[in-house]
Amino acid sequence: MTQLLHCPQLSLCSYTEEAHVASVTQAGVAPDHFYSTTIYPTDVFIAGEWLRVKNQRMDAAIAINYTPTLSAECKLLRDFEVGDLVVVGEEGIRIQDKTTANPPDREFSFMSSGVSSASNRGYLLP
Repeated sequence: MTQLLHCPQLSLCSYTEEAHVASVTQAGVAPDHFYSTTIYPTDVFIAGEWLRVKNQRMDAAIAINYTPTLSAECKLLRDFEVGDLVVVGEEGIRIQDKTTANPPDREFSFMSSGVSSASNRGYLLP
């Protein structure tokens, strides 16, 4: 039953399933059902411990390294090599929510910068 309950603070949940991994079989191609990352800080549960994913970025995958020490990092799909271990599915993933990851004074918003070339500033060029 605890698996069905919504738990906003995942670290407080008693149920934790290990993240599933699959091996890359073709360079530059992630395994089926790979977990696509977000911009928010992410942890992955591997070998009985939570690991913070390094080099966090959006639209990448999580590679698990067992040597020299256990670690997890975001990796672009094109950078995968045969034999890399990649997190697949959603089990064993913990993401910090928006309010924790980006305080209001640092929140990202599209085209909000004063130097954005894509936003309309109301100027007409002759």
